[in-house]
Amino acid sequence: MNATCMSKMLEAKRLEVEAFAELVPPEVRRIAAAGVRVCADTALSVLEAPAEEQGAPQRTRAARPITID
Repeated sequence: MNATCMSKMLEAKRLEVEAFAELVPPEVRRIAAAGVRVCADTALSVLEAPAEEQGAPQRTRAARPITID
């Protein structure tokens, strides 16, 4: 996948998560947000693993907070 496509997919997922956060009761939003972060980090590490195995430099990404309040 090219970088533009991946970027758009990640942005769509971010919007999906923000919409889902509106449905979650306020008491459990922080727990749900932590779960989403763990899943996202895991998915990104799986996607980046082949590049690391081939000796390619690891990409860095800036963390952007998800608004849940």
